[in-house]
Amino acid sequence: MSKLSEHLRQAGVLQSAFAEVLGVSRGHLSALISGARLPSLDLAVRIERETAGAVPAASWVPVPDPPAVAEGACLAPGLRTLPAVQMAPALSQNSLTDTRHPDGAEGRLP
Repeated sequence: MSKLSEHLRQAGVLQSAFAEVLGVSRGHLSALISGARLPSLDLAVRIERETAGAVPAASWVPVPDPPAVAEGACLAPGLRTLPAVQMAPALSQNSLTDTRHPDGAEGRLP
């Protein structure tokens, strides 16, 4: 049962009367209630206002199910575990004064 259908039933309002208040046909309202159609944003806001917030405009937005994650699933295809992170070597006193160059030449700072 839709929120709107439940609200109309509890309030004792006929669908035909509510359709008239909204300015839509009874068939259109029936399609909204059955889920065959979704209202425009304007109509969803009018429904929210006419129901005093009992049927919020956001209630018409379908919420997708989160994707299923199988046991043992990984982050990337073909990756069974997280890749190891290579740690930088610890700095030594010599590494602070070492001036190795990409071309292989070595030297020390004065």
